[in-house]
Amino acid sequence: MAIKIGILLYFISFLFGRVEHREQKCYLVADSKDKALKVLKAEYTSNQYDQYVEQMLKEFENVPYGGGSQGCPQAHTLINLRQMDCMTFVENFWALAFTRHLIQGMKERLGDDEIFAIYVQNLNAIRYYEGKNQRNEDRIQYLTSGFIQLEKTGVLSSVGKGLGRTMSKKINYVSANRTKFGGFKDWPFIQNKENEMSQYSYTVFDKDKIQDYAQIAKNGDLVGLVTTVNGLDVSHCGVITIREGKVYMTHASSVRKQLVIAQDLVEYLSKRTTVSGIVVFRPVFPSNLNFASGKM
Repeated sequence: MAIKIGILLYFISFLFGRVEHREQKCYLVADSKDKALKVLKAEYTSNQYDQYVEQMLKEFENVPYGGGSQGCPQAHTLINLRQMDCMTFVENFWALAFTRHLIQGMKERLGDDEIFAIYVQNLNAIRYYEGKNQRNEDRIQYLTSGFIQLEKTGVLSSVGKGLGRTMSKKINYVSANRTKFGGFKDWPFIQNKENEMSQYSYTVFDKDKIQDYAQIAKNGDLVGLVTTVNGLDVSHCGVITIREGKVYMTHASSVRKQLVIAQDLVEYLSKRTTVSGIVVFRPVFPSNLNFASGKM
C-alpha cells in the first residue's frame, strides 16, 4: 500500500506542483468518508468528465449550506461533505472529479483507504498554498488565487481568452479586514499573496455577455462571480452545466440554505447588484497515466 500511495503522491505533485508527502491529518465530519468513496467509486454512464458531471452533481443535491469547520484543529484537513459553502463545494467537487480520473487510469485496483488518501491529497493541493496544510495562513482565501495556482501546473485553464474582457484588480480584502480573519498572524505572507493576485490579469465575461461564454461553455466548468466589492476577486462560485445552449450553475446557496442544482446563471446574475460578471476555469485531465501505476 505504501509503495502505491508513494507513486501516486509523486504523480499528484508532478501535476499540482510540490506537495509534501507526509501523514495526512483529517478532521472527518459524520459519514463524509463514506460519501466521498461512494462518489469516487460510482459507475456513471460515461467516464468522460463533461458527460458525467450532471450525474455527479446529483450526489450533492439538497446538501445543507454551511462552512462546517467548527472544531477542526489547525493542520487538519476538513472533510465535510454533509455541509458545504460555495467554496468548499467547488473544492471538494473538483478534488473528487480529479481523483476519479486518477484511479480510473490505474491498472491496479486500489483499496478504499488508498483511494481516500489520494482524494485528501488532491483536496490539499486545491485548498492550500503549495498543498501545505500546516497553519491557518496556508488556507487559500481567494478563489482565483487557487485557480491561478492550478492553472500554472496545467490542471486548469482559463476560459475565454481573446473573447471576454481582460481585467486586473487590487486585491486586499483579507488584510484590510483583519478582525474578520482572527486566526491569521503572518500578515506579510497574506499581503504577499494579495500582491501576486493584484498583478494577475484574467478574463471576465460581463453580465450582459454571458451568451458569448455560452458559445464555448462545457459541462463541469468552474465559475466565479466577479464582485464590485473593493479588494475582493469573486463573491460566489459554482459548477457549470449546459442545456440547449443555456448556462446553469450548481452552487451552495446561502439564501436557500442548501446546494442548488442547475440554477439559470443569467437569471441569477440579474438579481446580484454587486456582481459584474464571471470568470471561468476549465479542468484539464492528463491523458497518460501509465507511470502512475508503477508499471513504466
